[in-house]
Amino acid sequence: MTMPRLGLGEFHRFDAAGQPFVDLVPSAAVFALDRAIGPAAEPPPPSPKIIPLTPFPLSTLVLNVTNQCNLSCAYCYEYGEDRLVDTANGNQPKFMTEETARKSVEFMLRESGDNSVARLTFFGGETLLNFPVLRQTIHYARHRAAELGKEVEFSLTTNATLLRPEIIEFLADNDVGVTISIDGPKEMQDKFRVFHGGAGSYDAIAPKIRELLQRHRSRPIGARVTLTSQVLDVQAIYRHMTEEIGFREVGFAPATAAPGRARPRPAAPTPSATPGSTRCWDSSAFWRTSSWRPPSPAAITGPRTCVTRWRNCTRGRVSRIRVAPVWG
Repeated sequence: MTMPRLGLGEFHRFDAAGQPFVDLVPSAAVFALDRAIGPAAEPPPPSPKIIPLTPFPLSTLVLNVTNQCNLSCAYCYEYGEDRLVDTANGNQPKFMTEETARKSVEFMLRESGDNSVARLTFFGGETLLNFPVLRQTIHYARHRAAELGKEVEFSLTTNATLLRPEIIEFLADNDVGVTISIDGPKEMQDKFRVFHGGAGSYDAIAPKIRELLQRHRSRPIGARVTLTSQVLDVQAIYRHMTEEIGFREVGFAPATAAPGRARPRPAAPTPSATPGSTRCWDSSAFWRTSSWRPPSPAAITGPRTCVTRWRNCTRGRVSRIRVAPVWG
């Protein structure tokens, strides 16, 4: 008769009164041994947990309508190894064409599946430098979505320097969500967020932001703050943004970089220290605050290609796709 093999941990051999015994754990029984028992069998290898892949719809499309910017922020990724695009055009301005934007909209609507709402976000560079394509894309996406019985929600990120009255009217009339990159009061904003000549940008954007907040009330206007080793007073920044400027949402994201990769700040009329870190952008690092808590370091994504996919960290699924400009 073949005896069943016991796995390691299922029995314990011991001696008592000069006689060998075995304790069988599964049955809580003790037996006297009349012969030696062999070595325990190795436990079977664990079966791999296989989660079947199932189709799921695209929820958000991010269009990089340009990688050009009219500011020269000292911590910006675009000046380092993590630039969004590196093409044969070299340093020439790069703008997404209306054709590429329309193809992207068709892709978004097709891949959104049964979702009744798709989300389209415009990003840069300074997004509003390509406002003509942005405007046409919003009209096209809304028209095509209506033909398919869907809706599209729009949003964009801007540094606020180009918020002219006609652009503010367009954003309000078309219910476009707006996130403004701003680092805080004048002394903090002007430390790193400067124009190419080195002049600070706070005085240029503050009145435009207030005008936007006054006119555009259908959706919350959010502020996105980049924290560096020299801009860390979160409480003062939050109070300024909400109480003095009027933002309803404020998000904070730390700038992080490998040692030795800081980019020197452009020459400014007033000397200022250079930042200790340079890489600043990460979609997952954005967190809103209603009560302050210390920011944790941001996880930084790698170099961008023409299409970069984000994974939902809880399910390992691609839920957002970033589309950069395509040239020749």
